Amino acid sequence: MAGVPGKSRKHWLKTVSGLLCVLLFLTACNAQQEETATEAPLPAVVLATVEEGVLEQGVRLSGQVKGNTQVDVLPKLSGKVEQIAVNVGDVVKKGDLLVQLDDSDIRSQVAQAEAGVAAARAALEMAREQAQSQILNTANAYAQAKRGVEQAEAQLNTAKTALENARADYERVRQLYEAGLASQQQLEQAKLGLNQAEAAYKQAQGGYESAKEALRLARKTQLQAERKTAVKSAQAQLQQAEAGLAAARQQLENTRITAPVEGRVASINAVVGAMATAGMPLLTIVDMDPAVVEVPLPENVYPKVQIGQEVKVEVQGKTYSGRVRSKDMTPNPGSRTYLLKVEVPNPDERLASGMTASVFIPEQGAEKRLLMPTAAYMESAEAGRGRVMVYKDGVVEERTVKIGRMTSEKVEVLSGLQAGEQVVVKGQHLLKDGDRVEVTTP
Repeated sequence: MAGVPGKSRKHWLKTVSGLLCVLLFLTACNAQQEETATEAPLPAVVLATVEEGVLEQGVRLSGQVKGNTQVDVLPKLSGKVEQIAVNVGDVVKKGDLLVQLDDSDIRSQVAQAEAGVAAARAALEMAREQAQSQILNTANAYAQAKRGVEQAEAQLNTAKTALENARADYERVRQLYEAGLASQQQLEQAKLGLNQAEAAYKQAQGGYESAKEALRLARKTQLQAERKTAVKSAQAQLQQAEAGLAAARQQLENTRITAPVEGRVASINAVVGAMATAGMPLLTIVDMDPAVVEVPLPENVYPKVQIGQEVKVEVQGKTYSGRVRSKDMTPNPGSRTYLLKVEVPNPDERLASGMTASVFIPEQGAEKRLLMPTAAYMESAEAGRGRVMVYKDGVVEERTVKIGRMTSEKVEVLSGLQAGEQVVVKGQHLLKDGDRVEVTTP
């Protein structure tokens, strides 16, 4: 370098420096490429656990969700809607006010009925006073008639005695006359006395009979008074008035439409200011916990379903556990199916009345098997054998399995896996034995 001119030496140094920069740049690029290759993302997979269970075999039926209690609230009378006291979704208790109808006309009817009851009570009180007075008067008349009979009887007895004496005198004078010991005048006087005694006796008999008839009539009148016919009539009128008042008050109460059961307001058809018609639903109240799924049960499935049996219910893609509550013993005449009711716990009220439901009734007595998702199974050329990717500690292992029955969701594993192991259900087709993977959620 000592023999190189100064200008040439500077040019040579610049050239060397440029080459060094190029080499450094290339080295850095290679290092960055190697680093980028090292940091490539791992394949993402979704896992499922191999578990023991029963492969679903049975019958799937379609039904509809309803409430445990579902009641249409009907007004008992027609009238204009004055107030709606609840909103859809409100929880109500039995007896809570739901709808108030206009009651102005019925209140007037109640007032008139109350006045009628007051008048009937006053009439009854007056009838009782009059009846008491009649009873007292007829009792006095009867006692007086009884005394009259006693007096007439005494007079009759006196007349009878006098008649007997007159007959005896006449007979004695007649005998004396026939014996020549009494005169014609004495006989005639004895005859006159007898005639007078007979007339007096007949008169006493007539008086006695009249007194007895008066006593009978007095007793009849007394009995009639004691029957208190007017009082009973007034009592009947009061009862009729009270019945009318009760009916009017019931009509007034019917303007307050209350909850017949406890539950939640599911729908409201009433409109303030509109007319409500008797017998037409204004609201619907449901109790959705538990929910009840109603299913038409075919005749051939009927013997396979037992009360209390556990079933699976699917609504809007979500599966719930249910229990058979009841099944009718007589079929629907039109469809020849039996109504089956399945009870499903619904504490969060996700199930609403009217939703379509699918009920799966499993076959009774099925044995438990080792099950894995059908999505994890990869078929091979040999029937009944296939492959799965088993995950452990971030690495997958390809394993051959022997399978039994298969459904769209589950497959029976006869060999090759154990309960608790995790298999890849998504992303396994691009993997090979020993690959490292990253687990993600579905």
